[in-house]
Amino acid sequence: MVHSCSRSWAAPRKSHGCATTTDEVYGPGNAWLGRRAVDGNIWSGKTMIFRIIDDRVYSMHEQYLGKLRYGIATTCRGELIFIVS
Repeated sequence: MVHSCSRSWAAPRKSHGCATTTDEVYGPGNAWLGRRAVDGNIWSGKTMIFRIIDDRVYSMHEQYLGKLRYGIATTCRGELIFIVS
C-alpha cells in the first residue's frame, strides 16, 4: 500500500499534492511563531495560537484580530500580526 503523500524517487511531486504541507509563520521582528497547518490553524508546538477562517484571523480564544491578505495578517489599523511564508 502506498501512502498518498509518499514521494517517488523517479518523479518528485509538488508539495500541493500532499495533505500535510505546512507554512512557517513569523511575527514582528522576524520572530518565529509556529506553523500553519492545512486546516487553517497556526500551531506553536502543540498549542493553537491563531485560527484563520476565510480571510479572517482569530486568536486562540476565538477573538477577531484582523484580516489575512497575500500571506500577511494585519489589524484594522494596519499593524502586523504575522506573516505566512
